[in-house]
Amino acid sequence: NGNFIGHYHENPILDTSVYEVEFADGHVEAYHANQIAESIYASVDRDGYTVYEIAEIVDHKKTSDALSGDDAFIEKNGRQHRRRTTRGWKMCVQWKDGSTSWEELKDIKESNP
Repeated sequence: NGNFIGHYHENPILDTSVYEVEFADGHVEAYHANQIAESIYASVDRDGYTVYEIAEIVDHKKTSDALSGDDAFIEKNGRQHRRRTTRGWKMCVQWKDGSTSWEELKDIKESNP
């Protein structure tokens, strides 16, 4: 109805304002400003970058860039050794928010050593 509910405060933890939040699926819910602030703070690191958490890896695939045959081996001291590489592999990641995406294995390896 457009009427302001709660009391604004510069510190979001002390702010009792209520806001209607519309979600991607169209439904609307009312949240206090401090709930919104806590949710935002929980999803970013100390530098303000968004943090994505892996729930699980649900699939994988090999791309045309993956090493195969003779390219997959190197010779060292007269012996053949398999190259250790992540090139050409993708993982389907399910994120904690329920979404999924295909990510390069090298990126997952760097972010989750």
